[in-house]
Amino acid sequence: MEEETECRTKYILGLRRTAVVETLVFLIGLTLLNFFFGSGERFIGVNPHPFWIIILLVTVQYGTREGIFAAIASIVFLYAGNIPPMAFNETLFDYRLRLFLQPTLWIVTATVLGEMRLRVEFDRQRYRDAAKKARSEAETIASAYEQLKERKEQVEVRLASQMDTLATAYSSLRSLESLNPAQIFVSLKDFVQQSVKPEKFSLYAFSEGGFESVIHEGWDPKDHYQRRFAIDHPLTKTLLSRKRMVCVINADDEKVLEGEGILAAPILDKETGEIFGMLKIEKMPFSEMHLSNLETCETLCEVIGTTFANARKFKALERTSMYEDYEKGIYSKALYQLLDTLFKRERMDGFSIVLALTREKGLSNDEVQTARKNAFLVARSLSPKEAWVFSESKHDLALRIVVPGLEENATRSLALKIASRIEEVSSMTLDVQVLALGGSEEKDLLKKERPN
Repeated sequence: MEEETECRTKYILGLRRTAVVETLVFLIGLTLLNFFFGSGERFIGVNPHPFWIIILLVTVQYGTREGIFAAIASIVFLYAGNIPPMAFNETLFDYRLRLFLQPTLWIVTATVLGEMRLRVEFDRQRYRDAAKKARSEAETIASAYEQLKERKEQVEVRLASQMDTLATAYSSLRSLESLNPAQIFVSLKDFVQQSVKPEKFSLYAFSEGGFESVIHEGWDPKDHYQRRFAIDHPLTKTLLSRKRMVCVINADDEKVLEGEGILAAPILDKETGEIFGMLKIEKMPFSEMHLSNLETCETLCEVIGTTFANARKFKALERTSMYEDYEKGIYSKALYQLLDTLFKRERMDGFSIVLALTREKGLSNDEVQTARKNAFLVARSLSPKEAWVFSESKHDLALRIVVPGLEENATRSLALKIASRIEEVSSMTLDVQVLALGGSEEKDLLKKERPN
């Protein structure tokens, strides 16, 4: 503020204009006052002289230069046309001393007081600069503290987010134990939402024709992202050939994406290089666009790809496995087909009991699976030890029982007994069939309806 005032001050020959004006106004006014109301000798015999007032005020207020100007102006106003004559009894030395003593005192006083004032001003300026520097340092420290505090809060939020991500990741990875491809995609969707936190993303399944969208989250009706990428699309070619993530951070990858998103990562099995799908993120907060999240996306797709590969291997093994549940003695459909082929080839006679549970409305999946489990337990417990209990499929509500060496009527009685008991424990209705095996085509031998 004081520097701005100093810059606006106007000068006359290096002297402050206000000091010059104040000095001249005071001297002219005092001289006129003495001329009209006094003796007109300009207070030459008065001690102390009134001109001391303006000299002291200007010197203390403005400094040495303005003080000396006030002293010189006072000398001019005092002696201009008003030099006193030499007294009769006065020597030349005394006369000159009387003339020069007052002006000399004025100039010396203006010089000494002015320099003292400048020294005080210099010290004030030094302290002012020190205070300004201290204020600047304090502001810098405060700003650094605020930045440090903000970064600390960001780190705390990130750590909390990572802890939450770990918990969610554990929960999501547990759902992959089912080895069901559909469940794997759902788990991947939840995993991406919790760990990467994108605003818009999509999952694509791969086939011979290219990538086909199966799940998309956060898309608006006005968005025009492609739901299918043909085999000759640049993005498809890049993922199939390079088998790596593409991201807009790379200029070449940005051209490949063609505005379809921020990044795209292939869901692949690292061991074989087989691609099962693609994760594409269209929009995500800038704060989440860091190296850690990019690596998370790539690693996540590799983990899911490995899980897909394991799921396919499991399905292949399941199709040829003898057992669906070894501990409970439940055989698979593959073994039944093998046994049926053997019966036909050897022209052996036998009967097969088929029990199909009807799913009632309003039952949850857990209730249905519990009923299925109870049905198998009843079938295994009521069947002879030499009987074979088969599962049509892990997810079907049907089972098949083959009892070698049992006559037709006994097989029918066993079928009705098992069906009635299953209905009691599961509260579900059953469709029961007794089929003939062997040389002829299978046909239903249970002609009459079962009693309720």
